[in-house]
Amino acid sequence: MQPSRQVSSSAILPPAAIEFLQQPLAAQLATINPSGSPHQTIMWFRYEEGSFLITTTTDRIKFRNVQHDPRASLTIVDPASMWRWVIVNGILSVDGRDPVAFYRGLAKHYLDRERFAEWQHRAVLERRTVLRLTPRRVRTMGFPEA
Repeated sequence: MQPSRQVSSSAILPPAAIEFLQQPLAAQLATINPSGSPHQTIMWFRYEEGSFLITTTTDRIKFRNVQHDPRASLTIVDPASMWRWVIVNGILSVDGRDPVAFYRGLAKHYLDRERFAEWQHRAVLERRTVLRLTPRRVRTMGFPEA
């Protein structure tokens, strides 16, 4: 049976969704191209204190898109059940933390020791920045309400 959808106009997530977001899950980020069309990409992310943090380089399309329109959407679907997901609409801004340290921390979260060692040899660390998605609207499915 399909679980019910919970839609909130606030940016508050239920505790079960917050726990879900601590896993190393892929997220789909959508930004807005100058033409108005969507640009989508799969990202690593970290949920921290109500915001979603990602990293990119300043020469990527998603970063350039944020410069002209900071609106974005992030979707995280449970790989074990398409009926369990979190969708966040919000505003992206540059976060001032050390982007290389943040990227390394993400890699350690997402990769096992062997893959992390490989990642260290090929990761692009130059021109890196951290972006913070501040939620304006959150929709979830498959999580008990708080």
